[in-house]
Amino acid sequence: ARAGAALAPGYEAIGSQTLSQYAAQYAVNPKLKGKGKAKGKAKGKTVKVKITCAKAADSCKKAKVVLKAKGKKVASGKNIKTAPGKTKTVKLKMTGKGRKLFKKSGSKKQKKKLKAKVLVNGSKSGNITVKRTGKIK
Repeated sequence: ARAGAALAPGYEAIGSQTLSQYAAQYAVNPKLKGKGKAKGKAKGKTVKVKITCAKAADSCKKAKVVLKAKGKKVASGKNIKTAPGKTKTVKLKMTGKGRKLFKKSGSKKQKKKLKAKVLVNGSKSGNITVKRTGKIK
């Protein structure tokens, strides 16, 4: 974009990238914290989960996190940003179908735990056990 600046002969077909384009190309997806034994907490209309980004990553993509159980979307959140090497606790908004899964049919008692799959930006990131820690609205 500078006047008089050009790529060396033979490199015109490749083009050039800005720093932000280069970083986006090599950014990694964040992952669920504690694979295999990950835990989440459900209370009210939200589910709290921990998301982490690899320490070796240059940058991490903004994430869309979805929890699915029994073929239904339980909770989701988007535009979640985590720094490399850091862990972040995020609140995901629970769906109506997700809240119903915590209730037992024909009884006023609610289920205490729910096993769910976690999808980060559309790819599977592990399983999680969501524990009810308060009243589900």
